[in-house]
Parts: sequence; C-alpha cells; structure tokens
Amino acid sequence: RAAEGAEAAAGAGGAGGAAGAGGVGFCAEGALCLRSLAHGAHLEVEGEAVRARWDDEGAWQQLVLRFADGGGEAGVGGEEDGGGSARRQLCYGDVVSLTAHTNHYLGVRGGEVVASGRRQGEFGPLAPSAAESWSVEPADGRGQPGERVVSGGRVALRCVDGGGFLGGRRGEAADSPLACAESAAVWEIRAGERAAPLRVGFVAALTRAAASRVRWHGLGPHESYPDRMAGARVGVWDGSVAAQTHRYCRPQENGNKMGTRWMALSDAAGSAGLLVVSRRGAPLPMQCHHFALDDFDVRPGSAVPEVRHGGSLQEAPWTTLCIDGAHAGVGGIDSWGSQPLPQHRLSLEQPVEWAFALRPFSPEEEVALPDLVRALA
Repeated sequence: RAAEGAEAAAGAGGAGGAAGAGGVGFCAEGALCLRSLAHGAHLEVEGEAVRARWDDEGAWQQLVLRFADGGGEAGVGGEEDGGGSARRQLCYGDVVSLTAHTNHYLGVRGGEVVASGRRQGEFGPLAPSAAESWSVEPADGRGQPGERVVSGGRVALRCVDGGGFLGGRRGEAADSPLACAESAAVWEIRAGERAAPLRVGFVAALTRAAASRVRWHGLGPHESYPDRMAGARVGVWDGSVAAQTHRYCRPQENGNKMGTRWMALSDAAGSAGLLVVSRRGAPLPMQCHHFALDDFDVRPGSAVPEVRHGGSLQEAPWTTLCIDGAHAGVGGIDSWGSQPLPQHRLSLEQPVEWAFALRPFSPEEEVALPDLVRALA
C-alpha cells in the first residue's frame, strides 16, 4: 500500500465538460495544465522561463493550484473530506496561485510571465504576492462568475497586480516567453497528472519495550536514500531505535536505511524480538522510530506541519517500523525548493513488488540469527 504519498490530485486527466454541475473540478493542491487555444500548445516552465511551445502534457506542463486566501482542502474535485463536507471547488472569480514543477510561483515581472517566486521558505510555505496571484475569469463566452470550473473549460487569467492577463507569446518565435497582456487570452484548463507517492511500503507499530534496540545488515551507520547514499557503506550495524531518528530543525523524512538485507528489533538486551528479512535477493529500504510518521510530515490536505521544530517532537509509547518496496529521493538540491531528480522519483505507472518475512525470535534463538536469516531469505 502507499504508506506515504503526495496528497495533490485533481482527478483523472482528460475529463472534460462545460462549466456547471458536471465534470471533474479542481481543489486546492490540484494539478492542472493550461493549453493556449491561440498557439495550440501547453504552457510550460523551464527554469524561470514560461512559454507555450509544444502540445504535450509532461512534468514541465504541470501546475499546482492553491487558493490565494489559503482556503480549501486537497483532493479530487467533488470529493468529501473526512467530516463529510465537500471540499472547496474552483469557481470563476476565485483568486489562485499557480506553482510550477520547480516549486516557484507563476508571476509577472516587467510585463513578462516568469516562474521566479519561491513557494517554499526556510521555515514553511511563502504566500504569493499580488504579482503571483491570478483571478480565474470566464473566457470565450463560457461560464459565469461563481460557477464551478471543470476540466476542459476555458478560462482567462488576470494578474491581481496591475490587471494584465496571462497572454500569448511576446514574439513571433515559438520559444518566445509569454507576456502579461491587456487583452485576455483564452486557455483550456485540464486536470493534470496525479502526484506519485513518496514511498510504497508496509508500516507497523510494535511494543516499545520489545523493540528498543535495532540491528541491521545494510547501508549505515547513518540514514541513506536513493539520492543520499554515497557516504554510507554496507555492514552489520547495532544501536538504539532512539538514535535512528535525526531531529532536523524542521521535522521531515529521516532515518531510512537503503539496501537492508535484514533488521532485528529487540529489547534492550537483544535477547528476544522480531526479525525482518528481505526475500528474493532484493534488499529493501527500512527504518524505525519512536515517533509516528505523521510527526515528520504536514497535515493531510494542508501545508501545516504536524510539528514545527525538531526539538518539539514527542516520543511515542511504541516503535514504528517501515519496510518499503520503493522509496523516492529526498531532493535537497536547493534546500526544500525542488523535487528529487527524475531518476529518484516514483511513478504511478511503475509496478512495485517486494517480499519480506517476519519472524519473532526467543532468547534461545538470538545467537542463531544468521541461521534464521538464511532460512527466511
């Protein structure tokens, strides 16, 4: 199952319909694409440049919608939240921000549309400026203020700062940047790709007293990830579970151990516990903490962290064990700005298969752990 995933989603791409009750709508954190009817090409972002060159829907064409006033919940258009109330839907007249795959806001600078405003600050999300906020307005005679915007609908986007519209190319060449124009350009808005999960795996909670010590055969002694493992080395490592959590200033993903052949969680003496063995000759990412995974992440459907500072983390009365079949990288290329490199991301089309064995061991069997590992692998 997906143990931890990106919450952003806007529904199945390609669903169409006119503005109104039917069709796939858009919620906060929803992914979308914009297609220029004048140029027959999708808006795309490369670095800071915003252009419309190709009629493709790839990573460069994906934008994330958020309401400028901070309202709304993440989710598929038309879904309900846990309390049974419908999530806020994008309607004509709403003011939104659009974040590119670079994690920068689309905005206006010197009459040109650019993706230069940072979405993520050092201690959390940054609010968009007026030059990075867009009013979604009816276009091409379709839709009325207050009506719901659905995938396949047509919109005009007016910049709140100055009133210009997201327009066409500034020049004749196909690679000319997009301009902020006085006249409204018509854009077809479509639901984008669903975000891939950050990990696919298994999570369990164990009795803390019986799982306070960890031994593992894999990369160590510190944490490692697909894009952060060159400094780790394969070995048999031993330590307390408490020492496996790194309290970053801002709580985040931590403590993973790539290439784990086996992991033994036990009482402090190491005499009895649970043995985890990867099977089929495929080492797996594993990790363990005295914290809930949610403590390292934001609240579902929002950008608000569960815990804002590492020093505020409170240990749980259990031990969390993660055994993953696939794990994305952590990025960190420009602090918290950009996603991991493409080769370190997961894909919704990527099949994930993994196998492992769980076996409790007694004090009498502790000395024979290598034999148990060979029997279970």
